Amino acid sequence: MKPKSNILSVKFFLLSFYGLIFINLSAQIPTTSFDYPYTMAGIHSYLNFNSNVINKPIYSKFLNGGEISRQAIDNSLDQLNGQNRAGYDFINLMYFKESVDSMFGKYNGSRWIGFRTFDHLDAGFSDDLYKLIFLGNLPFKGKELKLSPLSVTQLTFKELIFGIEQEIIRNERLVKQGISFSVISGNRYWDLWSDDLSFYTSSTGDSLVLKGRIMHSESDSLARKYFSLNGWGIGTSFFTEIPLTDCDIIRIGMDGFGYVFWNKNSLNYQWDSTLTFTGFHLGKFSSIEDSVSNQIRQYEENAKFLSSKNLFGTLLPAFFNFSYNRYVARNFEITAGLQLRIMANYKPFIYLRPSYFIKQDFVAHFNISHGGYGEWIFGINLEKKFKNRWIVTLGSQNLPGIFSPNGYGFHYQAGIRWMVASKN
Repeated sequence: MKPKSNILSVKFFLLSFYGLIFINLSAQIPTTSFDYPYTMAGIHSYLNFNSNVINKPIYSKFLNGGEISRQAIDNSLDQLNGQNRAGYDFINLMYFKESVDSMFGKYNGSRWIGFRTFDHLDAGFSDDLYKLIFLGNLPFKGKELKLSPLSVTQLTFKELIFGIEQEIIRNERLVKQGISFSVISGNRYWDLWSDDLSFYTSSTGDSLVLKGRIMHSESDSLARKYFSLNGWGIGTSFFTEIPLTDCDIIRIGMDGFGYVFWNKNSLNYQWDSTLTFTGFHLGKFSSIEDSVSNQIRQYEENAKFLSSKNLFGTLLPAFFNFSYNRYVARNFEITAGLQLRIMANYKPFIYLRPSYFIKQDFVAHFNISHGGYGEWIFGINLEKKFKNRWIVTLGSQNLPGIFSPNGYGFHYQAGIRWMVASKN
């Protein structure tokens, strides 16, 4: 029996906790090539890491241990461009969507509830800092290295999402629009930032000078468990479609825009000074321990770190999406798009995605893109429908990162949707 459009059915609450569904960096329910008015649930996982300089031989050694070859370092140094970046996102979303005949006086619509986990790392760094890390300071004796601009952010949060989607008539065509709101549980925040930082090694190599300004913030350092509640916030996402002709459509959206307040036990550090290190001067053998301890204490005092505990807030690294889709033939379409991201070292991301229906229930999406945290990449994503009830998704937007021994980055997405029931 069909539930009333203004009442959440018992089925909606019970099944909402069984489904995990595919997302593509989005707090909205993603589209599918087999988009029917079904009540559905599913499961998906998304992971993306990329950088314009950190290649596979380097990051694999960081993960698995071992010595990084000089060839891998040289290949990486050749990619430095003055605006270097690296980023990581690992996202999962649980959701259940229920279709309804009408909503707010509009046409076919749906309401949904979801639970999303979000792990994020973002870094921007200078050429000199990267060279200092991998080559050391001896090649730069008598030279001042510019370590700024520098920004590193780690963020982990979870959110409970409520959303609606509906079909509307626009320019005499049936199109979709949707909006969602969420309550956010902030788990972990860590940030390091500097716009003025330099490092100098004397020509004789007997002294080091660090000069500039560093800002550091982090959530409660004593509550670091994955589900620790260190902050709270709210978020929203939306999308709308604008038809141009019978075969062309524009889609505009914003994904994951939100604000998190971190609790009063959060830490803030500031350093604005010049620190000179000339080594440890050892006295008598019997007093080495006291001598070193005193000198360490003196360096700490000279560092002049200012610290405080207080509540602060941060914007989330949201996406703004613009895409154009054209149906070329019955079994072929092309999508071109632009993706921007705030609060991140993320270049404008452009992509081209031709989609081909190999069969009525099997489609291949080919991707070629540039920007974001990396450079040019390409990949493929496959969608297959089984028994008119299940949709399986599997693919990667970065095949060179997976299969090339000297590739950059790593990406995968895999998921399944279950069409529970159609509208009666």
